[in-house]
Amino acid sequence: MKDLLFIFCSLMCLTASAQSQPTVVNDTVHKVIRPDSIIVTSNAAGSETSFYIYGREGEPGYRYNHTISSNDEMNASINEHATKWDFSLALPFKKTKNNTKYTFQMISGLRLGATIPLQRTNQFNAKVGLHAGFNIFELITQLPRKNHALIAGLGFEADCFKQRKGLQWIKQNSHLSTLPFADESTHRRSRLFTYSLGLQLGYQYSTKKTEMRLMVIPEFYPKMLVKNRYNIGNQHITDRYRHIDRRPFGVSFRFDVASKEWGGLYVLYSPLKRSTSPVAPNFNSLSIGYTF
Repeated sequence: MKDLLFIFCSLMCLTASAQSQPTVVNDTVHKVIRPDSIIVTSNAAGSETSFYIYGREGEPGYRYNHTISSNDEMNASINEHATKWDFSLALPFKKTKNNTKYTFQMISGLRLGATIPLQRTNQFNAKVGLHAGFNIFELITQLPRKNHALIAGLGFEADCFKQRKGLQWIKQNSHLSTLPFADESTHRRSRLFTYSLGLQLGYQYSTKKTEMRLMVIPEFYPKMLVKNRYNIGNQHITDRYRHIDRRPFGVSFRFDVASKEWGGLYVLYSPLKRSTSPVAPNFNSLSIGYTF
């Protein structure tokens, strides 16, 4: 039924345009099997009509956009995005007003990479950590000037660091500290986890195949967690330390460049130290990785 509706709308729109033009325009038919949703929009003047398709049979990340202008030149713009590497949940919210388009999406931009601690102080011994993040939601405002957009949203970031062999992180007087494991312990592992929620504000430039973003991210650090595991004899012991002193608020900067089909790269820089204590192991960070 959705297939027939989309083909019928396309033919009706092209027929109406042809009646107002002295030239003959060939019909365009694009068949999509079982689309998840179809949205048809037009501007206030009725001079431009857009068709949006989200998802198709076996490919929920499929995107298709067909825009038709009824001006003297009969311009038509078609954009198609087909990939199996899509982690976004497209919601049927697209609004057009005064040549400005709004797009709202949730759970997108999965980021996986490495975090490099910079300016390490007070025996912060980890050299490289793991980084993961994603966009919880974002609102993209397409500007009247083609290919330019503004972005506002909420994102989540997490880092995991591994302590050097034989050493462990612990909490002393609410501060992060470093001590050696007990001599009789075996199978030692010490991990430090940091988490942040960020208000993502930025600018996006798009072409037919790529997107580039520059983001400024005011952040809130809800917690820092230490998890130590080791054995003493036949006993398996896990120590967890919470409520560790940390900087509650910070700011990060992120640059993304990505193909619309295969994802891309990101660089995330956090210039402020994670702790406010002058004696605790401390660092700021640079994260580099891949965006799906």
